Amino acid sequence: MAPPDARVVLVQSVLEGDTAAAAFLQAHGYVQMRHFRRMVIDLDAPSGVPDWPGGIGVHSFSPQDDLEASIRASRDAFHDHYGFVSGSIDQEIQRTQHRIENDPSFDPSLWFLATEAGTGEIVGLCFCAPAASGDKTTGYIQTLGVRPAWRRRGLGRALLRHAFGSFGQRGTPRVALHVDAQSLTGATQLYESCGMYVDELSHEYQLELRPGIDLTATARTDGSSSRQATRRIGTGDTCPSSTPRRRRLGTSIDSTRQSIGRCPSGSDR
Repeated sequence: MAPPDARVVLVQSVLEGDTAAAAFLQAHGYVQMRHFRRMVIDLDAPSGVPDWPGGIGVHSFSPQDDLEASIRASRDAFHDHYGFVSGSIDQEIQRTQHRIENDPSFDPSLWFLATEAGTGEIVGLCFCAPAASGDKTTGYIQTLGVRPAWRRRGLGRALLRHAFGSFGQRGTPRVALHVDAQSLTGATQLYESCGMYVDELSHEYQLELRPGIDLTATARTDGSSSRQATRRIGTGDTCPSSTPRRRRLGTSIDSTRQSIGRCPSGSDR
């Protein structure tokens, strides 16, 4: 539920080339705001061995031991991400716990946590699902994030390659993710350097339902957090960050921020 003084917008996503859907939304007052790329890699050849920064280890997520620490690490990694809203940590824990217990696609062996040796602090994370929109031939990366203090060390690249390797061992032939086309951190270039390519472009449209106070943060060009006049509530607002499940007009699309998950749009995250 949005606070009474918050700005509320309805969000829809339209695939590139779907001119009829775009025209329909525009005719009903929607405004194009953002662009997202779906990128994929074909695992028909080795994707590279992860090169972990010194002092970093990786393990799979334990719902009993890692839930709260993972959420706190994710919030830190994505506080400067487009559409992030810093809500109640307790509510986020409850929502994520509900998803873990009720989402049949949840697989803790595909949620990877990078931790610092000695302290055990989570410094990066990569959360994946075994199928993309029900397509069992394509694994899906829901979240790829690195905490600010650990960026630019190759940790995001290592987590990405670790995920590719895990899907390859399962016999999954492809892996996909969605990325913010306007990411300020060079995410597309990172993914391309790891062998991914763009196979789909979608456009986000917003319709203001109620004016009010902006609650979302976006990244300035200097990398700091800023506020922007958009409250991403509506169309499946089930995520702890209060960012919506993105949908194509008329058909479902993978959430880029499912529960604890956020769009993996950060370079070296």
